[in-house]
Amino acid sequence: MPLRRTPPPANPAVVVDVGSATQLDVSLTRHLCDSEPELATKSMEGLDREPCNVTHRLKRRRGSSSEQLNEFMTEVKNMFMELRAHQSSQDSKMEKISSAMDEIKAQNLAMQSSVEFIANRFDTIQSQIDKLESDRNKNLQYIQVLEQKMEQFERHRRSTCVEIKNIPHRTGETKSSLLNQLVPLARVLNTPMDPQYVKDIFRINTRNPNNKTIIVEFNSVLTKELLIRKYRDYNKANSACKLNTETLGISGPRNPVFVSENLTPQMKRLHYITMDFARSNGFKHCWVTNGKIFLRKQEGTGVILINGEQDLRSLESSSSGV
Repeated sequence: MPLRRTPPPANPAVVVDVGSATQLDVSLTRHLCDSEPELATKSMEGLDREPCNVTHRLKRRRGSSSEQLNEFMTEVKNMFMELRAHQSSQDSKMEKISSAMDEIKAQNLAMQSSVEFIANRFDTIQSQIDKLESDRNKNLQYIQVLEQKMEQFERHRRSTCVEIKNIPHRTGETKSSLLNQLVPLARVLNTPMDPQYVKDIFRINTRNPNNKTIIVEFNSVLTKELLIRKYRDYNKANSACKLNTETLGISGPRNPVFVSENLTPQMKRLHYITMDFARSNGFKHCWVTNGKIFLRKQEGTGVILINGEQDLRSLESSSSGV
């Protein structure tokens, strides 16, 4: 950098004497130099005056060591107080949580006790139910045995009875009048019929009160079987005009007369189901003899005894399998 600069313009207001030329040269020489000799002194003097365009950062004045220690202790004490207050709040919350946990534990214990009690009661009730179920099964088996015995007894009691249907009911009928109506039936069927052969005769209720079924109880099974066999032979021989009320000399419209065995309600139902099965599966013959139901596919084939509905299901399954 050049050490010489353009001198500042002379102030017209300043007047310098000729006699002070030497002094002017010194001033010019000083102006042209890098610094003035008394620059340090002037600089130190200038420090006393603070320039108006200079900003200063405010700094906290440091106190003595004891004041700083007191402030630090105060801050630490405040921190401990805040920490203690916070700890107290935490302790209170922890106490509440602990109390709630104790209540939950007590409730869980109570619930566990209740569940154990209910489980014990359930086991007791279940064992009682199992025992009742076992007793029920035994009772059902015993009832079935009793029903079978009653059925056998009822079949035996009806083994000497026949049913005669479609003979009109007359007003003031008695057993004697009913017996008198049996005589022409036996004569048409060519069957000897002595009143001494009949043990009892009566009517039973049916849907048509004017045409109740007549039940005849004979003294022996042989007499019953003879009458039913003669009836079947008559209808087979007179297929065009089977036994009817006109044949028996009964006035009124001609109605067919049926003579059959007196079956129990259970056997009547089985007989009805068997006849329906025979029609559906091509069996030509279905009949009852001595309280037993028989099936035959066609003439010359074997006879099938039907003791229950399971026999029909077996026949159906075997037929479908073939």
